[in-house]
Amino acid sequence: MDTESKINSFLTIYNNLSLTLYVCQRYTGGSEWYHPDVYSSFTRLYFMMDGESSIQNQQGRVILRPGYVYLIPPFTTNTYQCTTHLDKWYVHCNVEVYSSYNLFAGSNSILSCPFHPMEATSYFRAVQTGQIQDTVALTAYLYKTMASFLQLLPEVDFQTLRSLEKYKEMHRYIKDHVSAALTPKTVASYMGCKENTLYKHYKADTGFTVKQTIDRQLIAKAQMLLDTTALSIRMISDELEFCDEFYFSNFFHRLTGMRPAAYRKRSLFMD
Repeated sequence: MDTESKINSFLTIYNNLSLTLYVCQRYTGGSEWYHPDVYSSFTRLYFMMDGESSIQNQQGRVILRPGYVYLIPPFTTNTYQCTTHLDKWYVHCNVEVYSSYNLFAGSNSILSCPFHPMEATSYFRAVQTGQIQDTVALTAYLYKTMASFLQLLPEVDFQTLRSLEKYKEMHRYIKDHVSAALTPKTVASYMGCKENTLYKHYKADTGFTVKQTIDRQLIAKAQMLLDTTALSIRMISDELEFCDEFYFSNFFHRLTGMRPAAYRKRSLFMD
């Protein structure tokens, strides 16, 4: 690839890169911080300031220690526990390119990097000040932190990411129209191709099927509605166009390991 092509690839990816922040808060507590089998459709960052805790999953147990920031990838199930004291900044977010390709979605491992607690605290002051300059500084700090974690994963080159550009409109369409009624056939029709053709190329380029992408977006929206609204389970089921709340509950349980009501109750205390 010549220099001009590299610059164009860089600009394309840069202008389609997004960091979406859902939660950014400090938490201090103790043994009450126990949350078994939690499935999240977003990335979690834990900046450990003091104390000790652990995360358990199918790959084993990870001890969270002060002076390290931990990344818990999206679409994974973990058990969180503290037996003594815990002081951390926690961030719930997603880093995506081309609307919905999550840069950490393919990872199942909990990642860790050292950080400077005093430096992090100075950036997190944006949460209290609300000043634009502090917000920009915090955004840059979070991007820098994400870049450190990406270096721990297999490298994804410009060409691979650029190949995803053709799905940008498809990802946006899925985000805007996600519901239980949305099917791969409908998406293929929107893209102007046959369902089997889209399946073949999308699976080869991303490692996921169109159905998996729809389901992940559907779960993400369901969790958002459960977390941020007072809508009843039935109303959320209707909003997402499930035939009834029991089918919605079964779908939610199949992907997350828990029922919507149990998820909502737990999310009130999960941090």
